[in-house]
Amino acid sequence: MYFKDGLLVRAVALIAEANQLGIPPESSIDRALGIQTKSFFAEEKPAEPTLREQIIRTNLRANYENFLKLGYTADFHTLEAMKAGSLPPIPNGPEAGNKPVVGTFISATISPGIEKVIANLEIRPPQADTRVLTDLEIASAKQLAYSMAEAKLIEEPIRDKIIKALSKPAP
Repeated sequence: MYFKDGLLVRAVALIAEANQLGIPPESSIDRALGIQTKSFFAEEKPAEPTLREQIIRTNLRANYENFLKLGYTADFHTLEAMKAGSLPPIPNGPEAGNKPVVGTFISATISPGIEKVIANLEIRPPQADTRVLTDLEIASAKQLAYSMAEAKLIEEPIRDKIIKALSKPAP
């Protein structure tokens, strides 16, 4: 599933709005993805979500959590800005006043086009372009590449290219 930055922001706004109306984030995400939930009255167990749905579900939930961690609330002005595809400045905390960004786990310089794959997008505070990735971030990005290839979000040669680019050269 391919997204642009504004679509991710809109999706998080809808999750926040649904939560405000009493629909938990997990339920609104599952409904949006068409994932059937188990009913006490149903005799049949619904099919398990596909790996692709699981990856997207996890990403949307994490981005909703980032929305909350950045101090946003589902107030009218925030939701209206987000429904238009942009995030307002961070309301409080150490990054207050700065505009958050939709960043990527895997850089588009490694694999052009990867910046449009929802599983690779993250709402976060602005960061320096020269920031060095931690070992944990590199391991997470590699695992994401493996998961995206398994879910058919990217092809295996692209996964291999990403893994190679993220791997440190041997001394």
